[in-house]
Amino acid sequence: MSVPSAPPPLLLAAAAVLAVSGLLAWRYSRRRHWVPVGTLSAIRLYPLKSGAGLRCQHAQVTAFGLRSGPKLDRCLAVVCNDTILCAMSRRTIVLIKADLDDDSVTLSAPTMTPLRVPLPTEGNSVVHGEQFGTHNAGLDLGEQASKWLSDYFADGKAYTLMYFRHGSVPARRTVDIPRPYARFAQPSDVAAFQNVTALSVVCEASVDELNSRMETPVTLDNFRMNLTVAGAAPFADDDWAFVRIGTAVMRHIKAVQRCPNTCVDPRTGQRSQLMEPLRTLRTFRLAKTKEEKAMYKDSPLLGNALGVDVEGDINVGDTVYALMK
Repeated sequence: MSVPSAPPPLLLAAAAVLAVSGLLAWRYSRRRHWVPVGTLSAIRLYPLKSGAGLRCQHAQVTAFGLRSGPKLDRCLAVVCNDTILCAMSRRTIVLIKADLDDDSVTLSAPTMTPLRVPLPTEGNSVVHGEQFGTHNAGLDLGEQASKWLSDYFADGKAYTLMYFRHGSVPARRTVDIPRPYARFAQPSDVAAFQNVTALSVVCEASVDELNSRMETPVTLDNFRMNLTVAGAAPFADDDWAFVRIGTAVMRHIKAVQRCPNTCVDPRTGQRSQLMEPLRTLRTFRLAKTKEEKAMYKDSPLLGNALGVDVEGDINVGDTVYALMK
């Protein structure tokens, strides 16, 4: 009699993940205080960190962030002098579009001829970039991408495009970030090239409230959030301990402190001379408690960062439920 072979390790790992997700889904379904707080009005992915955004009708919430087909949120990043770039250091990065398919990424930007670069199969070297005092690792997408970026920024500096692929490079754990708010995360909280956590959420009414105080309104795109909720009061997300959308469950980790990136117009790459909306946000959205002031100092707060407890599917139009703090 033949002895059945042991299942492959990858199948065992996948089964373990499904079992844990199923247990968590059951656990949250048993809670009786889920409150409907609004409707998911927009889903935004940013395949290139600090690059142009992509709106989706449907996405998967994964441990590493939102995914739509082959597109994973912040799975690409530009590195210069061992540092991951953002709009504070290169404003026009917001105009670069990165379109991924199953085996390549196509870069496009104003004045540039689009470039298609194969995604790694094997043999790509690993490159490192620092952000917020921690090192991120990615696969180097090669000399063509580097030249295209150097031609685009046209400042004589060398650039590298790196790609996060789980299993090929380690994910950054939120608890390893040398910031005081890292203690609010779980050891399982990971991210690709997002700043802190896998996802973020904001209420539409929060931006409406901000714009009511400004002469020149800004758009939600200035804040680069993943999930937008309609029908909730301004800043209602501050009170959400857990968020359930579709089959996914997410957990509040921290408020999102806003930085000068928000002052770069995502449509033009130009920075507001008045440093808006940051200046107006500081007039009414600074940290209030002693603990928050120690963490966020003079950075105003808008939106919240989420960890993923249960992976699942979400769609624009889904009801958003919350467990309150």
